[in-house]
Amino acid sequence: MSEKDEQDSTTESKSASKHGEHPGEATATAEEKSGKEPRERRYSSLGERSRCRFCREKIQRIDYKDVDILKALCRGQGRVLSRQRSGNCAHHQRQVRTAIKRARYMALLAYTEAPPK
Repeated sequence: MSEKDEQDSTTESKSASKHGEHPGEATATAEEKSGKEPRERRYSSLGERSRCRFCREKIQRIDYKDVDILKALCRGQGRVLSRQRSGNCAHHQRQVRTAIKRARYMALLAYTEAPPK
């Protein structure tokens, strides 16, 4: 064994002993220690779930003529859903806001819902 290999192995054993582990042992998770089965993941990956819906679908521009999409991003009072509620990124949220304003101006989308009779 060369000097470099000896230094690497001593460094591993020192770092392992600092954390209360033996060198070469795999650490067990809390679920394995308690004897429970590991939980199933709800989403495939956190990054995929937390991304904006328009970024996931790789939509470059939000068109004001897509009334169904724009209706889903408006409340009944006519307010635009916030970024936290809709899950949009800042870039696409600005595009949504502009598209809703254009659709309202072109009378494709109502400013508010009709009052109940």
